[in-house]
Amino acid sequence: MTQAHRKPKDPEQVRAALLGSARSMVVEAGIAGLSVNAVAAAAGVTKGAFFHHFGSKAALVDAVFAGLFGELDREIDEAIAADDEQYGSFTRAYVHSVFRADERHQTPPFAGLWISAIADPDIRADWAAWLRQRLERHRETDGDDALQIIRFAADGVWLADILGVTTADRAALHDRLIQQTRKGA
Repeated sequence: MTQAHRKPKDPEQVRAALLGSARSMVVEAGIAGLSVNAVAAAAGVTKGAFFHHFGSKAALVDAVFAGLFGELDREIDEAIAADDEQYGSFTRAYVHSVFRADERHQTPPFAGLWISAIADPDIRADWAAWLRQRLERHRETDGDDALQIIRFAADGVWLADILGVTTADRAALHDRLIQQTRKGA
């Protein structure tokens, strides 16, 4: 028996490695590109370790998307907290999140979420529930139809990112959308 097999593995580290590997695969290829064998191999663990942490591929997918929703919530909440204007603060945070995705990654970090939301009815329902909850939470500040149009435009930007469609002046588009979220715009 090798030293690697005798060395106890930190369960949280193994779980994090499995989630990280699965997330990367979902971002690159959607849920269709995800398999138990591929995730276990990418994480450097056995299938047995995979099933110890996640009873099924579906449980892993649920955990990946819960993590993505949590990350998106944190990013949006931080942007709202730093915003000096309440009106449109959720919409500005949403727009910033979409545009920052391209600055941080070649593939937007939530691309797997969005692609999967389009293709998978369960994830689509989770996405819709997340968005309804956020819109209800921010109804007082972001309930105007004009702000909904801005959020729809931002959705078009992430779809263009996923499809590889480039924008002539991305910074100007971002600034224009943010400007439109200001009261009286």
